[in-house]
Amino acid sequence: MHNFRKILKTVGIFLLMVVLLSVGFGALYFGGEAYQYQDAREREELSGRVTVLGCGASYMMFGFQPELFDEGYPGLSYNLSGIRLPMNGRRELIRLELERNPIQTVLLEVSSDTLTRTDEGDGVEGDLLVLGRLTGSERLRYFFESFSISEYPAVYYDVVSRGIENAGALLCGAYKTSNDYLIRGYYTNLDKDYISYWYTSYYHTESLDETVQDEDVEGLREIAALCREHGAELILVDLPKSEFYNSKYDNHQFFHDWYAAFAAEEGVSYYDFNLYRKKGSLLPDTECFSDETHMMDEGARRFTAYLAEFLTRRAAGEDVSKDFFLDFRRRDQTWGYLEKDSISKAK
Repeated sequence: MHNFRKILKTVGIFLLMVVLLSVGFGALYFGGEAYQYQDAREREELSGRVTVLGCGASYMMFGFQPELFDEGYPGLSYNLSGIRLPMNGRRELIRLELERNPIQTVLLEVSSDTLTRTDEGDGVEGDLLVLGRLTGSERLRYFFESFSISEYPAVYYDVVSRGIENAGALLCGAYKTSNDYLIRGYYTNLDKDYISYWYTSYYHTESLDETVQDEDVEGLREIAALCREHGAELILVDLPKSEFYNSKYDNHQFFHDWYAAFAAEEGVSYYDFNLYRKKGSLLPDTECFSDETHMMDEGARRFTAYLAEFLTRRAAGEDVSKDFFLDFRRRDQTWGYLEKDSISKAK
């Protein structure tokens, strides 16, 4: 009996130490801003002032520069995007900013993979990144609402491992309590990979997945409802991709039509900047894209300046629809792509 009690005491002490260390590591992780997606302090400091939100995945994170945007459009903007930001993560981050800011406009980035991602398929990665951007009760609520019990071990491992990294940084005097990766949510992208310019050689050689997921559609509807509730205008925007990307896939029109129908149903606006008539001269692949789908700094600078000018003209009542081709067929025919079109294949 004595030995059994001793064993229980030892196990209890061990478990207590594990809990204390885990809490300590978690506090170091959540209390600092050592990772490029952590931006809670800046968003809290700007609370009550932000009027324009840009929110999406990596396309917008690398493509929308708030400081430059504000030079051409009134108000204060913030890039709320994140790499692989899931739909429920977008909804929660937008909701939080709508509740504490006088948001007038939400620019929601949408693309083909916006509709085809699933929580099950993407795992917990996106939700873990969102968890790292929240604080206090918002973090706890998101944790219990977004993670299943089977995912708790992954969350524990992520929080503790990042906490250990922060502990090491603390010991070395390199612990960060403020984020120096982001500029109002914008992430500087200087990487450059090779992008083929043989557009006609690869023209319509691949198709995008057209499996629209119900959970993504529901998330979009919830974001639209949130914006209506808070009196903010929701604008769906498909940010420019490289010309190589636009020419390679044969069914861009499927997603364009889907978002156009959704926007009409929800009473919101939708603009696909891949159909911008002057995209080729504004954003040439070799100067503006780091890979097939992401803009680098020069592309983000050019696009952001145009976006501010575009929305200013729109606010003044100008018919901005003239900036765009009506569909991908007309776009491709105008640009001489072998007299083919990008209309979705029949299923």
